[in-house]
Amino acid sequence: MSGFRHCATIDMDTIDVSNLNRQLLFRSQHVGKSKCEVACTVAMEMMGENFGNDESLQPLSYKAYHGNVCDNSQFNVHFVKQYDLVLNALDNVTARRRVNRLCLAAGVPLVEAGTTGRCC
Repeated sequence: MSGFRHCATIDMDTIDVSNLNRQLLFRSQHVGKSKCEVACTVAMEMMGENFGNDESLQPLSYKAYHGNVCDNSQFNVHFVKQYDLVLNALDNVTARRRVNRLCLAAGVPLVEAGTTGRCC
């Protein structure tokens, strides 16, 4: 709903029942499916219902990458340079640092929203 028309989502996880109460895109029929694939599908449906028929806007393009963001053969500086902005919501510190290094090397701004799950 923020107006982004071209997005990519990377995640190697699948949806678990424990995700349903805290992740608004997922429903019980999604359990066991790829998080990034379901997120892209549901987001495309939501955007299509609200903004998809506006001919003045560029077409929607949401791509899912079911994989590990630390896989350098697929997710590298060249990959990151395709994007204007990276939003990061990782809970793995090693992966967060890697994405940070990739964004710095690619000159792409990073918005960090990850958490380590620890408090104080």
